[in-house]
Amino acid sequence: MISVDELCNRFAGPTKDVDWALIYPPFHSLYRQALAACAAEGAAFYATCGTRTYAQQTELFLKGRKTPGPHAGEPHFPALGLTVTKARPGESTHNFGIAIDSTRDGDLTRAGLQPDWNIEHYEPLARNARKLRLHSLFYSAEFREGPHVELDLEARGLTRHLLRIEFERRGITDLKAGLADAWALLDRHGPW
Repeated sequence: MISVDELCNRFAGPTKDVDWALIYPPFHSLYRQALAACAAEGAAFYATCGTRTYAQQTELFLKGRKTPGPHAGEPHFPALGLTVTKARPGESTHNFGIAIDSTRDGDLTRAGLQPDWNIEHYEPLARNARKLRLHSLFYSAEFREGPHVELDLEARGLTRHLLRIEFERRGITDLKAGLADAWALLDRHGPW
């Protein structure tokens, strides 16, 4: 069986997409518990995307709008392809270190990660996240997305807007300081 450390760290590190120092520690702990529960059921999910800066969020938001997105130039798709996210900078929980995207490996016989985007394959992640009071977009009626798990702000009377206010005091120019400010707000509404 794959260890939780392998699930969390295979794609993490200074040159990868997940820097655990930029993930809110109580959320990281709950996320690891969800991965462990999935692995115990035989469903391995790998962490692939964590905290994003506003610049990274802007770049992602523009894909399919102003820059080529998935399926750009393919028949039956818009010229720029599909959009990647609806969230502008400051609207994504990824901006505040309280969201992780994960994927399953769709082909274990090939080296590296072959992302499996079949939405139904994310049910174990969503179910185990929900048991830990995390929010999974797998269950969203507005924008269903299997890979995305985040801290459930609404359960504590918080909103992205409140986190954004705290984060933007210093986070536009100093990511770590902005995260510290946002996390202080989360701590006041904990324990998580």
